[in-house]
Amino acid sequence: MSIEQIHLALEQGHKVNWMNSLYELSYVKCEDKNPYGKASYKNGKAIRVSCITNYFGSLIHESEFKNCFLKTP
Repeated sequence: MSIEQIHLALEQGHKVNWMNSLYELSYVKCEDKNPYGKASYKNGKAIRVSCITNYFGSLIHESEFKNCFLKTP
């Protein structure tokens, strides 16, 4: 997915996964000065990838956008 597609999906309330269904994307507050959030920064937030079982995660890197997909019911 492109970053534009990811933002649109999240803004519309869709679940977006990374790599497999154990990893979900979500917005977190982030300052625009944070270099790790730069690739996904929008309106005071950046996108975080988190494991749904232990909540471990980090801000998404630009190289990982291609591994994102919409969760289908």
